[in-house]
Amino acid sequence: MNGFFPLSAKATNGKGFVISVLCYLAISIATGFIFSLLTGIPAIGVAINFISQLIDLYCWGGIVVSIMKLAKVL
Repeated sequence: MNGFFPLSAKATNGKGFVISVLCYLAISIATGFIFSLLTGIPAIGVAINFISQLIDLYCWGGIVVSIMKLAKVL
């Protein structure tokens, strides 16, 4: 899991957890904003929407792994 979610590997204490969650949220918000500007283009709108959803799914997965790492489940 550390190779796939490198930010979550730092969530061993409270400070690392907050930093990793904030990084994942910032990535999700930034890509959502950038991709929302591009969805108006009809030819690539569907593909951009799909990529945006994949990035959001990755970020949510990273947050879940951070929670599990903090709780010492992983």
